Amino acid sequence: MRLFRSPQPPAAVQPGTLKVKPQLDPPRIRTLTYDQREFQEAEIGDPRQLKDAFKPGRVTWIDVQGLGNRDVLKEIANVFSLHPLTLADVTDVPQRPKCEWHDDYVFVIMRAPAQRSRGNIELEQISLFLGKDFVLTFQESHGARLQPVVDLIHAQLGPIRRAGADHLAYSILNTIVDSYYRVLDDVGDYLDELEDEAMADYSGPITLVKTNRIRSSLVHMRRVITPQREALRTLVRRESELVGPDVEVYLRDVFEHSLQISELIESYRELAGAVNNTYLSALSNRTNEVMKVLTIMASVFIPLTFIAGIYGMNFEHMPELKTEWGYPAV
Repeated sequence: MRLFRSPQPPAAVQPGTLKVKPQLDPPRIRTLTYDQREFQEAEIGDPRQLKDAFKPGRVTWIDVQGLGNRDVLKEIANVFSLHPLTLADVTDVPQRPKCEWHDDYVFVIMRAPAQRSRGNIELEQISLFLGKDFVLTFQESHGARLQPVVDLIHAQLGPIRRAGADHLAYSILNTIVDSYYRVLDDVGDYLDELEDEAMADYSGPITLVKTNRIRSSLVHMRRVITPQREALRTLVRRESELVGPDVEVYLRDVFEHSLQISELIESYRELAGAVNNTYLSALSNRTNEVMKVLTIMASVFIPLTFIAGIYGMNFEHMPELKTEWGYPAV
């Protein structure tokens, strides 16, 4: 399992060149514009229409799901005047989580967990741009990873409809970080099941395979959560007019959650190693029990084999062979 694929562009390629993978989903653009009184949501087919999506005094969220079309992504970058290097980081997945400050926006790369099956966890990249009155997000593929934020806006829960774009960015980052809790809760339950399975008599090599798979996923998550935690630290400590002081308090809470997640990942990684040791110890104990039975059987049959070996040699001068009591005595 490769934990990180470093970008390897061909020689003499200009920095910022987009590397779009054809297997990725085609871009799907959704806009959400809202204030305290009104809310509008729309699907946009032509990225040039994004210029008309902005309304004075309202917050605009442009969510792009899928990175499979270079021309559409370039057009979106032109609308928001994004630096070519930042757009290249968006398309060249996976990237190391980070936080960069530019003149007109803040650029943040995060990774969200997606559990494909029990013990198989993938991390999908979400890129976020925070401007004065807008938030632009790029998701690696189609999905409902940020749907809780949309539901929050619809239901007008909390101050999100009264606050600015910085509070929307916080809500998105908080949703990404909190998604680790749901995945790790299932990992904890799965490790408990594997521990019971390792102690059971019916456990076999498949238990070791399952444990190693979940341990590899946890190592991958640990490699991601560390730079992601530092990106949030940078976002919290850097003073900017794009992030208000009231939102900084919320961002500190997200940063603390990332610390807790880092500790949970490390604890579960150690627990996965302990389950491995438990399985090997149980296997060793079962082997010892089998060897004990074999030893007892061998102890019974060794003297019998010895006697049979002596009287199976058929020497001519063996007096016991010609006496009446020879056979029952032996």
